[in-house]
Amino acid sequence: MDLYLVFDSEKSREPIISKIVMQSGIKINILSVSMNELGGTALISVPDEHAEKVKTLLEAEGIFVNPKRMIEIDRDLCIDCGACVSLCGVKALKYGDDFSIEFDEDKCVYCLLCMDACPRFAIKSTEAKLMEQF
Repeated sequence: MDLYLVFDSEKSREPIISKIVMQSGIKINILSVSMNELGGTALISVPDEHAEKVKTLLEAEGIFVNPKRMIEIDRDLCIDCGACVSLCGVKALKYGDDFSIEFDEDKCVYCLLCMDACPRFAIKSTEAKLMEQF
């Protein structure tokens, strides 16, 4: 299961994931990390059977854990042109039977190539909204 993490700048200097791996013995795969002066986000993958335990351990360390990364497709702006589909190497974006764009969040690795490719700016990251909540 993929978990999307949000943390403040103080937490970014601590080896929290390493600590959890060493304490629990659970393998954690770091898929992506993004940081700035306010803090950061990370996308990690953990075995499904250990997801709740890892989530609990991260939250105990002061990390906000969301089970999914956050992108949205604005259907009012999307014209189903496929620019995003052609760039999605993990096939999280594809054409449906009616040729509309379909998004499979379970496959998404939050690379944001789709967001940059969209000529109508219909694909948005909700990371900023999530950071405000944190």
